[in-house]
Amino acid sequence: MSFTISYPFKLIIKNKDEAKALLDTHQYMNEGVKYYLEKLLMFRQEKIFIGEDETGKRIYIEETEYKKQIEEFYLIKKTELGRNLTLTLDEFKTLMRELYICLVSSSMENKKGFPNAQQASLNIFSPLFDAESKGYILKEENNNISLIHKDYGKILLKRLRDNNLIPIFTKFTDIKKITAKLSPTALDRMIFAQAIEKLLSYESWCKLMIKERFDKEVKIKELENKCENKQERDKIFEILEKYEEERQKTFEQDSGFAKKGKFYITGRMLKGFDEIKEKWLKEKDRSEQNLINILNKYQTDNSKLVGDRNLFEFIIKLENQCLWNGDIDYLKIKRDINKNQIWLDRPEMPRFTMPDFKKHPLWYRYEDPSNSNFRNYKIEVVKDENYITIPLITERNNEYFEENYTFNLAKLKKLSENITFIPKSKNKEFEFIDSNDEEEDKKDQKKSKQYIKYCDTAKNTSYGKSGGIRLYFNRNELENYKDGKKMDSYTVFTLSIRDYKSLFAKEKLQPQIFNTVDNKITSLKIQKKFGNEEQTNFLSYFTQNQITKKDWMDEKTFQNVKELNEGIRVLSVDLGQRFFAAVSCFEIMSEIDNNKLFFNLNDQNHKIIRINDKNYYAKHIYSKTIKLSGEDDDLYKERKINKNYKLSYQERKNKIGIFTRQINKLNQLLKIIRNDEIDKEKFKELIETTKRYVKNTYNDGIIDWNNVDNKILSYENKEDVINLHKELDKKLEIDFKEFIRECRKPIFRSGGLSMQRIDFLEKLNKLKRKWVARTQKSAESIVLTPKFGYKLKEHINELKDNRVKQGVNYILMTALGYIKDNEIKNDSKKKQKEDWVKKNRACQIILMEKLTEYTFAEDRPREENSKLRMWSHRQIFNFLQQKASLWGILVGDVFAPYTSKCLSDNNAPGIRCHQVTKKDLIDNSWFLKIVVKDDAFCDLIEINKENVKNKSIKINDILPLRGGELFASIKDGKLHIVQADINASRNIAKRFLSQINPFRVVLKKDKDETFHLKNEPNYLKNYYSILNFVPTNEELTFFKVEENKDIKPTKRIKMDKHEKESTDEGDDYSKNQIALFRDDSGIFFDKSLWVDGKIFWSVVKNKMTKLLRERNNKKNGSK
Repeated sequence: MSFTISYPFKLIIKNKDEAKALLDTHQYMNEGVKYYLEKLLMFRQEKIFIGEDETGKRIYIEETEYKKQIEEFYLIKKTELGRNLTLTLDEFKTLMRELYICLVSSSMENKKGFPNAQQASLNIFSPLFDAESKGYILKEENNNISLIHKDYGKILLKRLRDNNLIPIFTKFTDIKKITAKLSPTALDRMIFAQAIEKLLSYESWCKLMIKERFDKEVKIKELENKCENKQERDKIFEILEKYEEERQKTFEQDSGFAKKGKFYITGRMLKGFDEIKEKWLKEKDRSEQNLINILNKYQTDNSKLVGDRNLFEFIIKLENQCLWNGDIDYLKIKRDINKNQIWLDRPEMPRFTMPDFKKHPLWYRYEDPSNSNFRNYKIEVVKDENYITIPLITERNNEYFEENYTFNLAKLKKLSENITFIPKSKNKEFEFIDSNDEEEDKKDQKKSKQYIKYCDTAKNTSYGKSGGIRLYFNRNELENYKDGKKMDSYTVFTLSIRDYKSLFAKEKLQPQIFNTVDNKITSLKIQKKFGNEEQTNFLSYFTQNQITKKDWMDEKTFQNVKELNEGIRVLSVDLGQRFFAAVSCFEIMSEIDNNKLFFNLNDQNHKIIRINDKNYYAKHIYSKTIKLSGEDDDLYKERKINKNYKLSYQERKNKIGIFTRQINKLNQLLKIIRNDEIDKEKFKELIETTKRYVKNTYNDGIIDWNNVDNKILSYENKEDVINLHKELDKKLEIDFKEFIRECRKPIFRSGGLSMQRIDFLEKLNKLKRKWVARTQKSAESIVLTPKFGYKLKEHINELKDNRVKQGVNYILMTALGYIKDNEIKNDSKKKQKEDWVKKNRACQIILMEKLTEYTFAEDRPREENSKLRMWSHRQIFNFLQQKASLWGILVGDVFAPYTSKCLSDNNAPGIRCHQVTKKDLIDNSWFLKIVVKDDAFCDLIEINKENVKNKSIKINDILPLRGGELFASIKDGKLHIVQADINASRNIAKRFLSQINPFRVVLKKDKDETFHLKNEPNYLKNYYSILNFVPTNEELTFFKVEENKDIKPTKRIKMDKHEKESTDEGDDYSKNQIALFRDDSGIFFDKSLWVDGKIFWSVVKNKMTKLLRERNNKKNGSK
């Protein structure tokens, strides 16, 4: 099995000569294609549509113009050949038309010519321009012109040669002569092939439009024939057409300029017409005022479901009521006719655009070294660096030279790690291939194909060979190019990957693996925006380091900037579990917008940035959550129950825990047998441990373990234990098989790509493995093969791949300024297509939180943190870097602890909480189990276990809960509640842009009883190097900072990765170190105080819990 994939590689340009050669090559090729197109269009002898002028008038090159050109061409040939040209003008025109048909076969229904541009350029190019073509003469003498398509090309070439019309016209490389080591024929052939390709595409569109126009005309006739009374139809249509003309004039008068195209009554104007018409027809009094009153009432009740008010008022008039009160609905017929007529009003043929190296460029092509049709490229691998050698054309003193240039292929971040070009000496790796492909690959190796190794991060490694490449430029830079300006250029390799190791069991899954994200992006034709020097300097400014321009891995670095570029947008991303991510967008501005959330931009010394007498601010533009399929609704909420299953999604997850505990307990039975005796002391210890730490094992109800324990303690023979084990195993097996059958039934909401669903399937797979590997006959468990559960594991991996790809695509599209159209449509009940719609300006920077080496226990629950760190974050970050680099968007991560513990508006600390739902109050729900289990939590919110059972907690109450979906803090002296993930995403941007004063430090006590910073980033050490942390009480719980003038600031060192933090407020403190926190808002503690972490967060939790209790009591009407 094999497939093809394309990847871009940046060419590292070292000097202006290389940049000039790249652009000259690009310009030379586009001019050549234009030259051949002009000749071939002359042979075509038909008019073409080339665009519109400023007034909307269509511009054509008429057929008469081409006939005039071919007549001039005929006279030139006659002058050159004299009496040797025996063809008349008409015969000459016919022959040239036949030549065009041969080259561009799609222009004829029977397709007598060459099937594609490559065959046409390969087989007929040389004979057309070289009367002494040795290859053609040799094949003709041997009667072996097999390369000429059937007999059509053979006969046509013979007629041209017999009439001395070879060469048919001058080759482009003979007009703009080029000095090269190799023959320019291959270069001409490539240019000629691109000209034919463009015409093949154009002719296909012409035929498609002819067919569609015919279908539209037939449809209009069918609609008109629905009206049997032609006189009545003509009368009514005349009224409607007059109305359309009046609306056209009104529009032109109101707007002050002519409307392009005619005004038509459309379906959108008739929105709600059926419902309004039904109400009108029920009325006996159909006076204008009465019908307007009905229209007004309907519009008041359904303001978004009414079409054009002007049209409704027009058809209400007594003289126009015939439009809708008869048996035939003329308005709808006219609407459908207009729909087809609007299409017919378009140009009758597609627009033909000549290539232009700036505005409408085509791209230069190369082939791999095994082919000789076009120019070749050569890849070399030197010390793990990839170099490409390509021939380029450069212009000097109006002369053209073709020379070889070698460029280093820059690595596109993680993308380049997927592709390795294999030197020829390593081709031995291809000895291990499938027998079916052996002969073919041996031939390929003899042709010196450039082999590559491809590794997709989500799959395994495959091997293949590289195909052709194209030379690209940035379209925006190319269009605005000025002489002497250096531009980015890059190549796109078409790689033919052969899956020699048969990595994909299902071939039908293969196309989706690599193209899911690419197809969604490229289909939008989004205008690319590459990162420029100013944007890179912007990053450099805030990190206070020289930043390598890593978007293309160039060696060039940039110093700190002296001026910031206003308008730069930053998109911060916080990954979550309930939904894929929350994002927030901020824009750099020099003016304050008090209606928006904003904060100052600070430097590393926490001073407001002031450049050129301007203060800079970051203004909040928007925040949103990114939800994938299955994340639209909470999986735990109450929903419509399907009759096909008994257990809900959450109940199935609970069952997995039940069976896991039962299997563990069952496995213990055979492990208490020592030789021929029962180790009762060991069994008693197991009973105590189970009852202490896994109490649920005895309450699950599947097996009465209290009775089993008593039996085993009374047994004296090991056979009794073995028999009891078999009995219990059989009983558990019945329930387990019933549970697995239940899990195979579909649920109303299957979970889509949600993390909850993936987590459930992984737990189910572990349970199945645990069940099969359980202890049955001896004290040793069964060892499973790696292939066990392969299908379910493969399904889980596919879900993870799709989650990452779709999520990354969503983030990238958001950064580019696009949203799903169902996010802006008003009718939420109507199913939308979910197409992308441009709404916002693009962002230049994407920020994510850095979860690696993240050990803070208090910021997130450990379970949530571990899941995010396990696979999602790194894979998403790497994939986002790959895709964003193609659009010039810079991607970075921010070391952002406690972004979910502080309010983004004012930096006040707070707590996570949860809003109680109806599902939470169902008996034995997960929420009540947490409340009942945690006595401290019950005391904190002033409830007890009995209160919980009596439903003293009400729906919509907000209660403290670690990992809850809400965040509660204090703003303007009042309780302030926000969505937790959105608040975290804002803090990520704020942490990067604002560089707020540190609110957490870890101090280490020295021998001299003084404290200094421990394991902090270098910028903090620099900031606090001249400060002493002085305790204000004996308990060492409150500290203040004092300046020590005797200490010189420590010299700043280039910051490496952030040192791993080991101390947190939730961990045991040693005698020599302590974690301190500072309230930057001044709400809970004085800003100048540094507080012991345990006290700090205890005060925050107690104060916030009190405010939440007051909020709940006020809502419920209690004191």
